Amino acid sequence: MAKKSLRQQAVAVIRTKTAFNTDSKKGGNADSKSVLGNYKSLQSLRSANETVLALAKIAEDMNVQRIKQITPENAEQYLGLKRDNFASQKALDRDRKALSIALGVEIPRLKAVSEQVLSSRAYSTEQINNVTKSMTDRNALAVKIAHNAGLRAHELLTLKRADEGTKTTSRTWTEDRFAGRDGTVYLVTGKGGLTREVLISNDLAKELESRRHEQPQTKMDRGINYLQRYDIGGGNALSSSFTRASQRALTFSHGLHGVRHRYAQERIDEIKLKFNVDHDSARDIVAQELGHFRGDITEVYLR
Repeated sequence: MAKKSLRQQAVAVIRTKTAFNTDSKKGGNADSKSVLGNYKSLQSLRSANETVLALAKIAEDMNVQRIKQITPENAEQYLGLKRDNFASQKALDRDRKALSIALGVEIPRLKAVSEQVLSSRAYSTEQINNVTKSMTDRNALAVKIAHNAGLRAHELLTLKRADEGTKTTSRTWTEDRFAGRDGTVYLVTGKGGLTREVLISNDLAKELESRRHEQPQTKMDRGINYLQRYDIGGGNALSSSFTRASQRALTFSHGLHGVRHRYAQERIDEIKLKFNVDHDSARDIVAQELGHFRGDITEVYLR
């Protein structure tokens, strides 16, 4: 028997988990609430289809073969990453609903990043340096690398040498990535399982290699197991450490993601100045360096 596509699996899951009935004008029945818990019945074919599409897209982003492989921990991490990449509240609520129905558990609601936070989230380079002075060596190095290469917190756990894997081949990568910079190429795996090349300055790469494990170590972060090759901070533990250090050093915190914002702003200015390209072209190059391929998200980083 041929394996069902993610769309077919999503249809089966939503029909099984809910009381929606396409033959009913009202959709659902009196038992809907008991089946859906805190969710109301899917009242129309359109709402059912939207939930199916959302679930199939989530499974694709998570790079799973079967929807049943998704766990509550995976789901919360997915929504957290989506929030950090500035998804709208509507999108977050839609995906939370699809995951909650599929898993049969109530996943905590996340609040979208507000415009107020977006307008002031980036740290200055001086502020980042001051924060790292009050961190342990392994965490300070991780923050410096995140700033230098534009990494997310969990991506630091996936760092490996360029000859230990390959970047995702289903994407078209511009040759202009890292233009004007020297360094050592590494690989990281980020949102949706996308593996991309990142460039780390030679000085930081040398320091990173001095902390390489003899054998990769399994590290769990938010319910996900990572194979960590370097003794540096990463994931939720690093994010929490950075927040505490920022509050100590600066009396406030924009979160570790603010370091990634600084990278985006520095690279946009650098590319435009050195290569005399227009803003949109520079933005698209940086979008690939950040691993999201969307210029509109890069634009948000520049506020």
